[in-house]
Amino acid sequence: AKYLILTGRSKLDENLKLRINQIKEGKDVQILTPLFDISSFEETENFLNEHLKDETINELKLPPIKGIIHAAGILDDGVLLNQNEDKFNKVLSPKIKGAWNLHLLTKDLKLDFMVYFSSISSVLGTPGQSNYASANAFLDGLAAYRRKLELPTTSINWGPWKGDGMASNLSTNLMGITQIPKSLGPIIFEKILVGNHNQIIVIPINWEEFSNQFINIEPPTFLSDFLNQNKSDVIKKTMETEFIIKLKDLNTNERLEKLAELIEKNLCKVMGMPQNEKLGFNKPLNELGLDSLMGIELKKNLDHTLGKNLPVTMVFNYPTIEAISKFILDEILNLSERNEKGQIKDEAMMQTYPEEKITEVQNLTEEEVEELLLKTLNEN
Repeated sequence: AKYLILTGRSKLDENLKLRINQIKEGKDVQILTPLFDISSFEETENFLNEHLKDETINELKLPPIKGIIHAAGILDDGVLLNQNEDKFNKVLSPKIKGAWNLHLLTKDLKLDFMVYFSSISSVLGTPGQSNYASANAFLDGLAAYRRKLELPTTSINWGPWKGDGMASNLSTNLMGITQIPKSLGPIIFEKILVGNHNQIIVIPINWEEFSNQFINIEPPTFLSDFLNQNKSDVIKKTMETEFIIKLKDLNTNERLEKLAELIEKNLCKVMGMPQNEKLGFNKPLNELGLDSLMGIELKKNLDHTLGKNLPVTMVFNYPTIEAISKFILDEILNLSERNEKGQIKDEAMMQTYPEEKITEVQNLTEEEVEELLLKTLNEN
């Protein structure tokens, strides 16, 4: 293409201007950067009408539009109970309104392609991104709808890109998922563009490692073929992780210390702290700065290492590293000494949450517990 129109709501900063100039250097290509909001039907219509009717933008004669890439998006993460209408609208608007506006205003044009930049969040689900997953699921559905109308459309469910994109700051090996190399992304996109795909997923993934999170729970039905259910059934019954095997060779006190060190290390990871940071085994987690999303990520990391499905309420019921360690050893792994009542009496835990409060939590529904967890973790 000799003409490229890059639209957005914000003015280009100097870095973007430099990158555009580098793309244009030595090439017979014109790149325009008009400003308008794709989620506004009126602004989008005005822009397209100016181009389609007058065929002039900034005094430059342009040929008919032949292809559109809809890559608009924004994040506003939070656990579901912490979401609200404003947070959802903020994320839904550029993707849903933007894509629908483009559909309505260009469905009668003879386009070679319409490409939606969707995300794996709508396929695999990502913690704290209910609004973002919903927005991308709409793109996937709209692509299928347009295909039924015989309009050339492809929705690409991208995984995280290394160094660029909204997911570039995520853990580089989350659940067996790694980042798309920066140099490989454009090559993959070019291959998709010349193909004939309704919807396609692009994600570097280690399926064996990814499947470990389903050791004690059923995977999504549409993934069962990939995850080899027959093998998973055997794993559920027999597998002990390497960490647990090593734990069994230690005495009770050593087990507690080893597990506490594991939890401390994972806390540092999810909180973005140095791996050798000493947090204190008896310090309340909310005082360390742990929020609800970090608590969910901590649980998932421990699930993977231990090969267990830990309760989502664990961080609430046992609000220190030592309390969590004792709970896991006694109630999950059965590797510590029980008291006469078969319960853990962690002093730090009881000072923070009296017996009657813990009983109240046990009587709550899962949704009520998660809401209480959110309030407790964020109260400071």
